[in-house]
Amino acid sequence: MLPRGAKPLAEQYQQRRARLGISGTTLVTDADGRAIAAEHLDEYLRETRRQRISMTFNALMCKGLLETRYELATIKEARQ
Repeated sequence: MLPRGAKPLAEQYQQRRARLGISGTTLVTDADGRAIAAEHLDEYLRETRRQRISMTFNALMCKGLLETRYELATIKEARQ
């Protein structure tokens, strides 16, 4: 059962999955298509947030190192 007010969002999510050719009635799956049970969703989302933050940090670190190494102007400096 969905929380109150969540039905439109769930329907939109299912429509997007259909457009992408993702079959099944499971609402939330991992990258491999395995169902994520409701009781494990918080843990799964916490892990994906951690991954996203790590990837963002890595990208910013690499960008900073490249700018320093090749004396590139930062985006902020280029706009001025």
